[in-house]
Amino acid sequence: MIENETVVLLETARQRKLQGETGYGDLYRRAAWSVYHEQPGNLDQAELVLQELLSAPETAFDVYDSYRMLGQMHAGKRLWADAIDFYGQAKQIGETTPSMAADHPLLTTSIWRGLSMALLAHGDPAGAALIDIQIRDHQTIDFSQIARKNAALRAAENFLRANDHDACVGAWDQFEQQFPERFAGREGVFWHMERAGAIASFQDDLATQLELVWNQPDVREFDTGLHVVLALSTAWLQLSDIPTHKEFAHGVLGEGWATIQQHEAEWIAGYQGDQEKIDSLRAMTRMIIADLVQTGMELGRWNEALPVAQAYLSRHGDTDARAAQWVSMIQNEMP
Repeated sequence: MIENETVVLLETARQRKLQGETGYGDLYRRAAWSVYHEQPGNLDQAELVLQELLSAPETAFDVYDSYRMLGQMHAGKRLWADAIDFYGQAKQIGETTPSMAADHPLLTTSIWRGLSMALLAHGDPAGAALIDIQIRDHQTIDFSQIARKNAALRAAENFLRANDHDACVGAWDQFEQQFPERFAGREGVFWHMERAGAIASFQDDLATQLELVWNQPDVREFDTGLHVVLALSTAWLQLSDIPTHKEFAHGVLGEGWATIQQHEAEWIAGYQGDQEKIDSLRAMTRMIIADLVQTGMELGRWNEALPVAQAYLSRHGDTDARAAQWVSMIQNEMP
């Protein structure tokens, strides 16, 4: 049953349309939303209201927005094929009538984004990625930089879901090329790691991809680079238990410890008393030093391991009984 408010909107819209008055398109669309939200089962009635408007639209915008609404309504009910159809019709209008898309940028963005989401939900991540690329690169529709940036990332993610290695790598490369600021600075390290993880998932070469990140310019200048050290050393150790991989892990841990010694005071000063950041840095430092000591011992690098173990003892000896044991064990093994 349609509620009174909706009835009033619909009757007023019909009366205005019959009398040739303006404003009935907006009333039809408001009535359709009102019907849709009244009860979960009212999609059919809402669609009938919009189809009535589409049979005699007041303006071209009524057509554009009605198809957008129908796409959104069907997506809300997980009727993905219908949502794709309606969003697709709205998208076509925007492409063939550039002024329509230009005059309503937020609406246009929601149509294209809605189509991408519907395609993904319908099991077509590659199709979704192609829509995302169109948003990212469109020359005639003035999508916002935020919309383009988000679409660039979604394209990379959707090509990963589609298991398309070349397209995924290309999308990540394009994302970095168009929006280099996302990959710069302290937070940019995480985006480099995200890219590495995505590309590695195709060939299980995470260590190789993370090594490329670790060797990026300026990564070692930021405390977030320690996340790369821990992830990379873990990746090498998980490949197999052969000495070469342990050597690689030990090497990057050593580079991480050297980086900490060089920048730790600078990083802490930059935190300006933010205890959460200080605690996070200390936790990562603790893990790196401990892993460096252990891999050094396993490789028989006693002379190298001793000063690191002593540093660990001075920092964490009061909370970790292993610290004193390590120093004693290394001293006993030294020639």
